[in-house]
Amino acid sequence: MTFRLIRSHGLVLAAALALAACAEMAPPPAATATLGPPAATAPLGPAVMPGPAADRVAGAQSGDTAGKALAAYQAGAYDQAVAAAAVAAATTPGERAGAMLFGRSLLAADRGAEAEQVFHGVLANHGTDLGALNGLGVAQALQGKFGAAVATLSRARDQAPTDPAIANNLALALFLDGHQGEALAMLDAVMARPAKPASVAVLKAVLAAVATGTGAGQPVVPDPLLRRVIAMRQK
Repeated sequence: MTFRLIRSHGLVLAAALALAACAEMAPPPAATATLGPPAATAPLGPAVMPGPAADRVAGAQSGDTAGKALAAYQAGAYDQAVAAAAVAAATTPGERAGAMLFGRSLLAADRGAEAEQVFHGVLANHGTDLGALNGLGVAQALQGKFGAAVATLSRARDQAPTDPAIANNLALALFLDGHQGEALAMLDAVMARPAKPASVAVLKAVLAAVATGTGAGQPVVPDPLLRRVIAMRQK
């Protein structure tokens, strides 16, 4: 697993980067923060999207093109992943795993408008889908639609109040929408639970450093949404 070093208050926080987020695909080597395609259980990364672990298997088995898309995603070659995932999704229209892989690849490539359309399609075809709601919220945030992102991710949190990936994404959306105190308080509430997810603790430290203008330098953060938050410190 790849790590990025994020310095805050003189301490080095090792952020295990893994959307979607989400426990479906192994995080790409360069992954970071909280939203993208791979593991809901991982601390931070273009992988913050929760969803059935079976999606990873289904995506890999749905065809050679899907396998190539997954391999490209894991290698951090997001444009290649998008191209291959688009072909795979077109080959099996309406099938969830292929569409989710396509949407998460688009998120990792910072193509929020296209990802939003894909996740709307998943919701239209499959009803209320937790992974699609999470992905939709991230896609909206990437486009600067922070209020809509907060509303969408709040719906996802209502369905899975203990999911750390959704909590992280919602906190990022709140933070970007100007509600820094609410975002930090929400992460504190998650950390007050017995599980105390490591990913939430890492994000809380990063957001606190950004809010107070502390921290040394800017870490290399491939995840597009977290990158926007960290950039706030540079203004």
